[in-house]
Amino acid sequence: MTGALQKVFRQRAVKGLLVLSLLIAAMVAMLALRANVGVSAGVTFAAIGFVVLAAYAMAELASTVGLPRVTGYILAGIGLGPSAAELMGIAEPLIPRSVVVDMRVFNELALALIALEAGLELDLGAIRRFKRTLASIILFKMPLSWLVVGGAFVLLAATVFPMPSSGALTDLVAIGLVLGALSVGTSPAVSIAVISESGVKGKISDLVLSFAVFKDVVMVVMLAIGLAVARILVTDGASFDGAIVADLGARILLSVVVGVLLGLALIAWMRWVRWELILILLVIAYGINPVEHWIDHSFHVHIKPLLVFITAGFTVANFSRYGHDLHKPLGMLSLPVFVIFFTTAGAGLELTTMLAVLPLAASLFVARSGMMYLATRLGGRLAREPRAFTDVLWLGFISQAGVALVLLGIAVTELAPDAPVLAKDLEQVAFALIALNLLIGPVLLRVALKKGAPETADAPNAAAGAATAAGPEIVPLHAAVPRVAA
Repeated sequence: MTGALQKVFRQRAVKGLLVLSLLIAAMVAMLALRANVGVSAGVTFAAIGFVVLAAYAMAELASTVGLPRVTGYILAGIGLGPSAAELMGIAEPLIPRSVVVDMRVFNELALALIALEAGLELDLGAIRRFKRTLASIILFKMPLSWLVVGGAFVLLAATVFPMPSSGALTDLVAIGLVLGALSVGTSPAVSIAVISESGVKGKISDLVLSFAVFKDVVMVVMLAIGLAVARILVTDGASFDGAIVADLGARILLSVVVGVLLGLALIAWMRWVRWELILILLVIAYGINPVEHWIDHSFHVHIKPLLVFITAGFTVANFSRYGHDLHKPLGMLSLPVFVIFFTTAGAGLELTTMLAVLPLAASLFVARSGMMYLATRLGGRLAREPRAFTDVLWLGFISQAGVALVLLGIAVTELAPDAPVLAKDLEQVAFALIALNLLIGPVLLRVALKKGAPETADAPNAAAGAATAAGPEIVPLHAAVPRVAA
């Protein structure tokens, strides 16, 4: 009997449940202490520690059933946050709403780490190898994401699933533009986690990794365009001005220039100084805002921090030998920061509203999947890829996570002053759509890898291409499990 109990308690799922139960009990005791004794100053710090440990335990449970760890982080935030407590009639949530607001101070750091990781994974060699296929598929994805996903939202929100912002067609078009831009992206962190876990190497894994990282840059540019047009649509008296295009070009160009300079500075630091790199990364992550305000005040151009950090990571990875050196401190910082970021994102979700838009989000998921298939099919045909290959490849483009969530937050922040109701609708629909992509995308990628393995096993240089495209492993979202982000 004792041996049987020991065997049960050694199981990962049972261990995870026990740890999670103990953590919940400890946080309940902390909240009771605050209520009875009036201790409140340390509640936020205690909640941060609780969030990291509880989300880690939840990620362990998620990994036992084949879900990515980032899914566990988000589910932990949803289950322990204020919205779930309200639905269940619990007066005191384990993660109070005030604590959710306090923990958003980590968002800037998460943005910098996610973007630097993405830049480090953007390999010039992989881009050169697959430039024809990559360019052809993205050529179709850019317009189709706006036409199919954005158009589907406008049509559905105006007819079948009306929303609070459905009063004006221009408001729906504005949301559709942002949704279309966000729909083009694929999560690099989730892609690498699934490919590493599967052990499958070949042309599909190479292309999925190359597309996932390169499309982050495309998504930033498309979102900038979508937001520029959306703000015109939702602002009274605004009209299109050719200067907007010039301003957008200046923003992108200056962001790239600042990113290259930052990358060169990091290279110089790692070459000649080589100490306290973690501290330097923290200073850079939180110091980008003063630099952004100074550039805006001096040159009247608003740079894009996400593009700055992606360019900086790209510069370090492709124009120096210090990519691995930068990756190590990033990994040490990323795990706790990403846990807090994704858990806070889940805890801040209004479940009542999300459940109301879930049918619409599910319909948009189908539309986005259809867009991915169509763009991959047309682009593959233009690049002269076999149809059997493209019919499998599109399954690897569904997953989304950290970068999409960060860009969603940026879009909501920019639209909220002029159209708060519209921004709220955008946040709920887009978060529900990204959540579906995150939950279902890894499963579809596994299917693509398994189906594509026979066709790509004999592809020339497949193994070498996979190693080059993968580059340094992304540690944050799966560092806690040997070779298993938002």
